[in-house]
Amino acid sequence: MSRQLILILTFVVLAVVSGWLVDRPADELPHERKVVVGADVYSEGLVLTSMDMMGLPKRRLIAKRWEHFDDGRIELFDQELQIFSKNAPPMRIQSPRASLTNGETEWFLYRDVTIDRDAGMGRPPLHLETMNLHIWPEKEYAETAEAVRMTTLDDWLNGQGMQVWFTDGTTRFKLLADVRGRYVLD
Repeated sequence: MSRQLILILTFVVLAVVSGWLVDRPADELPHERKVVVGADVYSEGLVLTSMDMMGLPKRRLIAKRWEHFDDGRIELFDQELQIFSKNAPPMRIQSPRASLTNGETEWFLYRDVTIDRDAGMGRPPLHLETMNLHIWPEKEYAETAEAVRMTTLDDWLNGQGMQVWFTDGTTRFKLLADVRGRYVLD
């Protein structure tokens, strides 16, 4: 056989196979297997209360939805963390989304994070706004590198970055840079 005949036969076979593949129904085509990454357990509505050694509420977590993943991570949606104190009204930390990692020892709150405390026990109301707060609940500590705005009655503070210690009744805030504020004397 000549080289020219072999080349012609090869092109004919390729043309027939190509035509057959084009006319093949879509359900016969091999499908790429997709790996579905999703929660292995989820629930709508969560209320979880942790107690102190005296049996009094220490923390309460409320979430509209929570999802648990194979890697141990927990995602919370429309969550509120309440931190109770003997000497002050509870702090309420809210965000639209949060992740709990490392056996729930680290919490990452995303997007619009607010911290609120009602007036009471000789303390004015407090409202704080920031983004992306990182909390270590057992250490009673939180921090962010984002902009922060804190208001109490007519007073306000703005800053970049913040550290928070949630020790019983003596919550302490430290703004780290570019601090500006207004304090109204009565």
